[in-house]
Amino acid sequence: MGKPYDPTGKVVVITGAAGGIGSALASRFANAGCKLALMDIAEGPLAQLAEYLSHDGTEVFTRVNDVTDEADCKAAVADVVARFGAIDVLINNAGRTHLSFFAETEVRVLRQIMEINHFGAVHWTHHALHPLEKNGGAVVAISSIAGVGPLAGRCGYSASKHAMYGFFESIRGELKPLGIRVMSVCPMFVTNTGIGASAFSGTGGVVTKDRTQTGKTITPDMLADDIFHGLVRGKDRLFPTSTARLAFVLSRVAPKFYEKKMLKNLVG
Repeated sequence: MGKPYDPTGKVVVITGAAGGIGSALASRFANAGCKLALMDIAEGPLAQLAEYLSHDGTEVFTRVNDVTDEADCKAAVADVVARFGAIDVLINNAGRTHLSFFAETEVRVLRQIMEINHFGAVHWTHHALHPLEKNGGAVVAISSIAGVGPLAGRCGYSASKHAMYGFFESIRGELKPLGIRVMSVCPMFVTNTGIGASAFSGTGGVVTKDRTQTGKTITPDMLADDIFHGLVRGKDRLFPTSTARLAFVLSRVAPKFYEKKMLKNLVG
């Protein structure tokens, strides 16, 4: 366990803010009186979210941001600091997936998933370090249970989330002396996030099949609440459901069983 952290009234940056999880996070932290810096590549939905939150008096700054563009992320950090004077909490939430078997997936699609999910989080965290250190802030990395175990039919997504999990688990110890907390979040399946509808096909086009899932699901609002309270309790790692916690344990102690179970439920 790390040190408890009270996000109430803080400046919170959320990447991928216009999606299901991002919107739920924005609402949850807005309810705690936070000032919000909302980033997304989708300008229209981002503006709609900001308008909705502003009706309740929340101070909101929005910016169109491509997390795969390091220079754009660096500039976005500067814009947030210019607006609010600080960054207290950074939530790395932006992400995409694909729905295709490896043999049917072009390498460029796998590389794009890695650029968005992993390097997008790296870009933001690297350039936000100084303002985070200044105020003893916190970084939240939304990985996945697919970041600690296999996920058939989404190997690129799983690889990117493994990279995220390993990266943030590694830098936690490095950032602790700077006063920066790091919490890794590994949900199982979250409903109504929009990630399935935006999934890449193996050739990079629009996917034509639904995302499959197994085990207990969680809503974006439930996940956002868990993340908020995880920060308050000073958690280093958050596995939001009993299914996610069981999956983590099984992937460690019974990897062959876990692989067979995932293939049975997700493939056929």
